[in-house]
Amino acid sequence: MMAIGRSMRRAREGLEQTQEQVANSVGISAQFYGRIERGTALPSVGTLKRLSEHLDVSADELLGLPDSVLEREGPEHTADVQAYLALDSLPVRRAMRRLRVASRSVRRLVAMLLEELERS
Repeated sequence: MMAIGRSMRRAREGLEQTQEQVANSVGISAQFYGRIERGTALPSVGTLKRLSEHLDVSADELLGLPDSVLEREGPEHTADVQAYLALDSLPVRRAMRRLRVASRSVRRLVAMLLEELERS
């Protein structure tokens, strides 16, 4: 969540726009936009798409991905593509919905787990 917020802030400041201007342009409240930038809320896929278009950056960049997993070539990247596509699976979507309403300690624990998985 923090990566999305940092990327959005950099892009917004590069356009010299306020949070309110961007929020109005994509059809969300300024408060919600601020929470996304602070890393305390996640946008829906549709909102992420509109933000990407307005801020003139790819969704991959907003998500903190250095280059699109789907644009890589070769059989060695098959697992990466499958993992990327699995992010939209029903169990992952359910987990994301539950995390949005989870307590701060649960979210912190999940974040620590994800960081550890990323290191391995």
